[in-house]
Amino acid sequence: MLHWIIVFSHVICYQAMTTNAFSVSPQCLTEGRFAHPTDCGGFIDCLADDEGALVPRPGSCMGLAYHPDLGKCVEWNEYSLCHPPGNDVNGDARAFSPKSGGPVRSAMHDRLCETGLGFVCASCMEIIICIDGAAYVDPCPEAMRCELMVPFKGGVCYPSRVPSETCFCNVTGQVLPDVYDPRTFLFCSSPGRRPDPFHCPEHHMFDAVSETCVRMPEVPPCAESGVFPVAGRCRWYYSCTHLPMKGTFMQHFASCPGEEEVFSTTRGKCSDPYDLPLKDPCTKARERKVRYTCSVWGFLLTQLFPLQIANFCYS
Repeated sequence: MLHWIIVFSHVICYQAMTTNAFSVSPQCLTEGRFAHPTDCGGFIDCLADDEGALVPRPGSCMGLAYHPDLGKCVEWNEYSLCHPPGNDVNGDARAFSPKSGGPVRSAMHDRLCETGLGFVCASCMEIIICIDGAAYVDPCPEAMRCELMVPFKGGVCYPSRVPSETCFCNVTGQVLPDVYDPRTFLFCSSPGRRPDPFHCPEHHMFDAVSETCVRMPEVPPCAESGVFPVAGRCRWYYSCTHLPMKGTFMQHFASCPGEEEVFSTTRGKCSDPYDLPLKDPCTKARERKVRYTCSVWGFLLTQLFPLQIANFCYS
């Protein structure tokens, strides 16, 4: 009973009788994702429009139950406060068939569901509904883009009030890296519109410098959480995130955006290799060339004490 009181405190519904069922018009009071007040298999995304007013956008778990505490779609027997239509209480996430035009099963995106979130972004234009570790991709409407937002406990198709540099085309033929999936890149077929997502082949990821799909480097399995460089390939690095619920690690690859940048183990970020300390394995400090300007007397002194040139001249 308390659960439904909480739901109604966020989403108020007005019901109008139709021929076969009820049509529901929710009124949002706060931003976020909430259980549908009359349908256990649905949810309501409360989104802010251009004027800041909250607008409801209903969604469906495609035959399963929405668990508001977990923020994900689950099998019916995993949510005791709800029961499926009919007498079947053993709903199976792998047994349902998504409706035509709805989310589509995409095994290549299953890796993005390893975080345990119920909703993640496949790209800035596609949202993923994660069900029992399986990914179902659904494109966002034209006026929206996918964003990761705390009130929604993961990904949500949100109104794009301001064009994003990472998800907006300025010129025809422009190629953009995807901020959510390193194996995806975005191609601009015309300016002023959203780009189209394309996916690199298996074991490849998109390199923003060369604007091509390159083969992912081989790295050892994760043994601890952290960010680590790829041995012998200073532009590349990978992160390891421990997933306590599964007892495994999620591995994520990336490369430094600048052609001359390398991943620094001492700083934990991409940096200029010529500015790194000598102990950093990717440093080029020894190769750095500095041009000095010397006076006549400074030049003569450098002939006697060449290692002291920084004291006699200026760069």
